[in-house]
Amino acid sequence: MALFLSVAALLLAISAVVVSAEALRRINGQNEEFLKSYVKQIRVDLDNKDGQLASLKQEVQELRRARQSSQETLRKLEKGAKQKRENEPVDKYGDFIPSSAPPRTRSVA
Repeated sequence: MALFLSVAALLLAISAVVVSAEALRRINGQNEEFLKSYVKQIRVDLDNKDGQLASLKQEVQELRRARQSSQETLRKLEKGAKQKRENEPVDKYGDFIPSSAPPRTRSVA
C-alpha cells in the first residue's frame, strides 16, 4: 500500500508539473501576443509622429522662407525711403515764413 501511495503521489506531482508548465506556456503565449500587438501599436504611433515631424519641418522651412522674403522687402522699402529722404531738398524752416508786419495783439473781452 505504501508503494501505491508513493507512486500515486509521484504521478500527482508529475501531473501538477505538466499542468503548471502548460499554464505557463499559455500565459507566455498570451504575453507574447500582447507584446507583439503592443510593439505593432508603438510602430504605428512612431510612424505617425514621423509624419507629423516631417510636416512640421516643412512648415518651419516655409515660415523661414516667408520671413526672409518679408525681411528683404522691408530692407528694400527702408532703403527706398532713405534714398527718398536724401534726395529731397533740405528745408530748414518748413512752411514758416516770417512776416514783416508788426505783431498783432489780442483784445480780451
